[in-house]
Amino acid sequence: MRNALFLLCFFLVAQLLRAQSNTPLHFSHNPANAGVNNLFFHDNLCHKFLFIYTQAEIAAMTTPVTGPILIDTIWFRHGGGSSTPTTVLSNLVVTLGHSTLATPVATFANNFNAGPPATVVNTPALAYTPLIGNWNQPSHNWTYIVLQTPFAYNFTDNLAVQFEFSASSGFIVGHYADNGGIPITQYDASNTATTASSTTARPMFGISPGCGQPMNLGPDSVLCGQANYPLTANVNNATYLWSTGATTQNISATTSGTYWVNVTDSCGTRTDTVNLTFSSIPQAGAGNDVSICAGSSVSLNASGGTAYSWSPASGLSDPSIANPSASPVTTSTYVVTASSNGCSDNDTVVVTVNPLPTISASADTTIIFGQSATLGAGGGVSYSWSPNDNLSCSTCASTIASPTVTTTYTVTVTDANGCSSIETITVIVDLQCGEVFVPGAFSPNGDGINDLLCVFGNCITTIDFTIYDRWGEVVYHTDEKGKCWSGAMPGAGEYLNTAVFVYRLEAELVNGEKISKQGTIHLMR
Repeated sequence: MRNALFLLCFFLVAQLLRAQSNTPLHFSHNPANAGVNNLFFHDNLCHKFLFIYTQAEIAAMTTPVTGPILIDTIWFRHGGGSSTPTTVLSNLVVTLGHSTLATPVATFANNFNAGPPATVVNTPALAYTPLIGNWNQPSHNWTYIVLQTPFAYNFTDNLAVQFEFSASSGFIVGHYADNGGIPITQYDASNTATTASSTTARPMFGISPGCGQPMNLGPDSVLCGQANYPLTANVNNATYLWSTGATTQNISATTSGTYWVNVTDSCGTRTDTVNLTFSSIPQAGAGNDVSICAGSSVSLNASGGTAYSWSPASGLSDPSIANPSASPVTTSTYVVTASSNGCSDNDTVVVTVNPLPTISASADTTIIFGQSATLGAGGGVSYSWSPNDNLSCSTCASTIASPTVTTTYTVTVTDANGCSSIETITVIVDLQCGEVFVPGAFSPNGDGINDLLCVFGNCITTIDFTIYDRWGEVVYHTDEKGKCWSGAMPGAGEYLNTAVFVYRLEAELVNGEKISKQGTIHLMR
């Protein structure tokens, strides 16, 4: 839309300028008749001519050039008093470029040897009515073409200009070099390239110094945390009318909205608009620094925006959400960008990765059934043993294990950072059970020798032991391993006299073997 308005404005300005008889604002030069830096070509299908302005020529133009300029218009003069009132150039292409050559070469593309050329006009038909004036009158006869794409001339190299069109509705006649024409159809032959000479008019051209340059207020912008924003009309020596009513070249925008400016100068009026959005900066929060143990994860929690981006992404479950799961291998600093309404803010969080404790633990060991083993671990501040059966302490660094079967104990060691490691210790139980034995006699006389009757066996897990007198009355019974008879009657505590008793034993061993025995016992006083 801006380009269309721009071209429309230039069209209206062009119509206005064509009605004027004075020379429009431009750079121009008055070339000598010896047009050695001009070349024509004609092949019946297209007409081309190319000329080269040397840097010295441009520097010496009517309005001196002293540095880089933006060329947005090409001016040219027809000669004398003969020209078709209205001329149409079909398929007109105008190309500009930098060159180190002072004299053109017949292969036109080779003239643009100081960088790629730019197509500044490409139109299927250009119709114009030249201003007709007297020859040798610099203020008369100017016709111009507004470039569709302005060209930046660097003022370091020479300037190469190429015109190409497929057909012309009328001759473009020029008689003299000083008011030069474009006499392509007048003297060139088919399929030839011809260098202008003292007998052929060299076109007199000018280039605009930026008159009519496009308005540009800059891109639409979101202004984060700003109270105001300066806007400048980039055209000098003009009058200005802003959407705010201001008539200065510069204004300061303070609220969101669409701003426009109308700039009026000798080329007419141009307009540009810009959309500005004033937005506050969000206050990003990444949460407090955290510590984790190696191999574990933690949930990060960002706040302050409507969209989030975390960096680096390594170790994160999803770097585009507010609360990704972080599993870094080493201590990492994560930066979150919180965005809202086109503005953003950053915050950081450090995830410290603590190493797991190194455990020193007892080696695997072997015991005989009924024996115990001391198990120990180090490297932490707290300990937990599992399973805790047959252990003297399940939360101590050192414990006594008395398993009845081979058992693997797991110890969890936790250090001051709360990080834990696990180690295992296996206690192998050697089942050297031997024989289940009931003594045939005992003497409960209190002398400390053979005072109790016990059932002996290394691997007994269950027992049912009953003793009878000679009349079949039960004098003792137990189902507890390791419990012995003192020779007294149950309940009354009365010690029996010397006699012979009968026993019956039912027992089961660790390996599942069942034992059934019976016999006699001699109680002696």
